[in-house]
Amino acid sequence: MAQTMSGLSDPAEKFYYQGPISSSKSIYNRALIVKSFFPDLILKAASSCEDVKKMIAAVNNLKTEIDLDCGEAGTVLRFLALRASREEGLFRLKGKTRLFERPQKELLSIFKQLSVKAEFFPNELVIESQGWKKPSQPLEINRESSSQFSTGVLMSAWNLDFPLEFQLKPSGVNDAYWNMSLSFAEQLGMKVAQNEKELFFISSGQVLNTREIAIEPDYSSAFAIAATAAISGEAHLSEIGYTSLQPDYAFIDILKSMGVSILLEKNILSIYQTAKILPIQLEVSKTPDLFPVLAILCAFSAGESRLTGAPRLAHKESHRINKTSELLSLMGVKNKPTKDGIIIFGKAEKLMPTAFDFDPDQDHRMAMAAGVLMRAGWKINLKTPEVVKKSFPEFWQILGINPHRLNPKNIIASGTHS
Repeated sequence: MAQTMSGLSDPAEKFYYQGPISSSKSIYNRALIVKSFFPDLILKAASSCEDVKKMIAAVNNLKTEIDLDCGEAGTVLRFLALRASREEGLFRLKGKTRLFERPQKELLSIFKQLSVKAEFFPNELVIESQGWKKPSQPLEINRESSSQFSTGVLMSAWNLDFPLEFQLKPSGVNDAYWNMSLSFAEQLGMKVAQNEKELFFISSGQVLNTREIAIEPDYSSAFAIAATAAISGEAHLSEIGYTSLQPDYAFIDILKSMGVSILLEKNILSIYQTAKILPIQLEVSKTPDLFPVLAILCAFSAGESRLTGAPRLAHKESHRINKTSELLSLMGVKNKPTKDGIIIFGKAEKLMPTAFDFDPDQDHRMAMAAGVLMRAGWKINLKTPEVVKKSFPEFWQILGINPHRLNPKNIIASGTHS
């Protein structure tokens, strides 16, 4: 059988995709919270992912409904809880069991400081609020498990009737997603002062300086397609910017450092199948959402890769370090999980597609990592492939495979791809 450049048995056709990637769900959800304060704000975006749909529905119902559905989205629960608490009334934020098993208790600490009553019950958070009240001292926000708590406060600090001071704990953390949120708010006109001790100050009455926001592509999703192309074919992603607020935009430099053949020209990012993918040593604290797919790409290198610096991966939709290790082991790649990442012993040309069962544990990023392998010829019986709807519902169509079947020859007509 013919061999591809990566040494794998050739699937029916090489992967090919030409077209856009949907809007960033991270920025879109932040923008939706902002729009809830300023209804005339125009959002230029395109996304049908579940997290965005849940946020749109909840924000639209904020003034009229008590029960707000967060599904399985940590972003929606954390952002929406803080947004709802700005209003007077009773709110019940509901969601799946897995959502409430993730770290959420920091919300109660924040609410107590803002004089908001709140309590967790099975599968729901009940909030009773008279609006935020000015704390007697700077608000303290713990960000060890997630930066979304501090972002939730920031995005709901528009048009307050008192100045707000808050401090992030622990200090000295270089948090890329918090930095993204801060830059986004400042671009929209919020004036945020801070000192060297990470004490932030937001004056009262903050308003927008723009009437329209264009939401950039989702670079976490783009990376999954780029990795597929690097291993199995070719992709030309349109509407790609030359700068980005998103930490995951770093995937372009990561691909370059791994020797992947890419070209960014006229806002089109082209990625080509690459014969020799290089191992990498990378601190991934700023880009944890790239971790599962990046680990798969490392498996196709010839040598040892080390991904470090992301202990928060244990608190994602799954324990992503353990699930990534499991997936690599099932494909026959030696690896060593660590408390903050993983060591991968790439096999490159020695890799041959196999068949196995894999449960992504309701984690969309793990399902995408398995999908990259499926497009390369692995016949994976993937449990709950539909979990990609959380962030990237077009994923399987762009890959051109039916995840409910093991045969990658089952091509789905959508967009421009092979």
